[in-house]
Amino acid sequence: MSRFLILASVILLIASCANGASNSKIENVKVPVEIIKYNTQTLEEKLIEFESIHEGYRVYTLIDVSCATCLINIEKWNTVALELKSKGVSVLPICYSKDNFELLKYLVESDKLGAISIPLYLDINNVFIRQNDSLISEHGKFTALTDTFGKILAKGDPTKDSDVKRNYLKLISHEPE
Repeated sequence: MSRFLILASVILLIASCANGASNSKIENVKVPVEIIKYNTQTLEEKLIEFESIHEGYRVYTLIDVSCATCLINIEKWNTVALELKSKGVSVLPICYSKDNFELLKYLVESDKLGAISIPLYLDINNVFIRQNDSLISEHGKFTALTDTFGKILAKGDPTKDSDVKRNYLKLISHEPE
């Protein structure tokens, strides 16, 4: 009986150490070297170096722009981005598409998407998705607040959850828990 207790204790100790190690894993967003910046106001597409975008906090969100209902999120992100920009945070909507961005461009060019003032970043070859596939949900969703170095500080969509938005704002302003 005592051998069983010792063996069980050792197994539990090893399991708890392994669990603790996986929970403390630091996750980072990996960015492509270059990406297409799409200005929805001028309709200009420009290949840029991703790291030139902004030093500081960033909110990355992944949007499927070949999905009509997903495009609604761009309007919501435009509103949140304006609020976060005033706090020195860049919102980076990373867009991917199954239709070569045709639906997005049609809606922008025909003025059916609304006035979008934030640039969109087109992941033409799905580089961002491939580099971060372990962070992306099985439904293709991913939103995270990161520091300058890409370290994920918080996950969740502040356009859909006010608690997530409050948490992002708290982290940005360095408020204690």
